[in-house]
Amino acid sequence: MLRVILIQVAPAARAVTTSTTAFAQTQVGDGILCTVLGEVITSCPGGPAVGAIVMSYARWEQYTVVPAAQLMPAVEGHPLVHNLGALGLNGLTAYFGMTRIAQPQPGQTVVVSAAGGGVGHIAGQIAHHAGARVIGTDETIRPAAQVWHGLDSAPDALVAVLAGESFGQAVVRLAEDPV
Repeated sequence: MLRVILIQVAPAARAVTTSTTAFAQTQVGDGILCTVLGEVITSCPGGPAVGAIVMSYARWEQYTVVPAAQLMPAVEGHPLVHNLGALGLNGLTAYFGMTRIAQPQPGQTVVVSAAGGGVGHIAGQIAHHAGARVIGTDETIRPAAQVWHGLDSAPDALVAVLAGESFGQAVVRLAEDPV
């Protein structure tokens, strides 16, 4: 059993209220499934120690029961909240997406969709640190620019679609080389 300490209210929380995800649809009266960070208050043989801080998918509730196999230890030495962002599932998604799948190289242009989102802003920074030119897209430019403000690895461009052009044309306009 976990005592929930932090809950990540991610955009995906909306998706689990519909049938558009791999998770079971949330029913009226159910807690919404999300990522939680919690303290183990009771455990089973082979499970984490009582007092351990772990992450898991669980419902929005103060106490929750989660199978030990679904628990991930929290990263220590940083504020706990970072486990729900850069050190959590968003960070892992961005890291493996960029380093194992996209593998950006110096001089390449990388387009990051939802560049102001929880995964996109991390993926863009990883691509930038790899030496790639980063073009970020988002639903609107202003929130994305606010997320990136003050970061050393801000995107080289944020896509703003001009009147009469398609999204693809806007990306091509901003890209110095083929994407």
